[in-house]
Amino acid sequence: TVYSQVTSYNCGPASVQAALNYLGVNRNQSDIAKGCRTTVNGSYIADMVTYINRQQGRNRYVGKYNESKSEMTRLLYSTVATGKAVPIIGLTFSTNDGWLYSTNGHFMSVYGAKSDKSAFALGDPWIGYSGSGLYGESWTYTKSATTLYKAYSKVNIGFMY
Repeated sequence: TVYSQVTSYNCGPASVQAALNYLGVNRNQSDIAKGCRTTVNGSYIADMVTYINRQQGRNRYVGKYNESKSEMTRLLYSTVATGKAVPIIGLTFSTNDGWLYSTNGHFMSVYGAKSDKSAFALGDPWIGYSGSGLYGESWTYTKSATTLYKAYSKVNIGFMY
């Protein structure tokens, strides 16, 4: 399930909500935002990891920063392939790189991967946000590992798996 972020800065809590739902834990996004210490400036992976680990015991999440493309794809793929959890990744991207919109920092969930690790399926909570201007667009889409890594490596907000 992909949850729409309820504010312009709740992409982290919306992604955590999707991951918790996958793990069988239902939490309201406002409570998640409080637990993740989300502000109008957004959320931090470290706070999201702490929160999600306190809410469930099925998968112990770990945060990673500045990983190589091969390590990022390996960790995302192995987490998705085993089905044990939903990774969350922090990205910066623009329409010039083929994305639907531009952002200086955004979290999405990773819910699928090609077996050769060449592409990943993403759940984007911004698409459903009432102020996104993207009504009618799909909340889920696939990006190549190269495109995903480019967006991940442009910003040091990390990923969690």
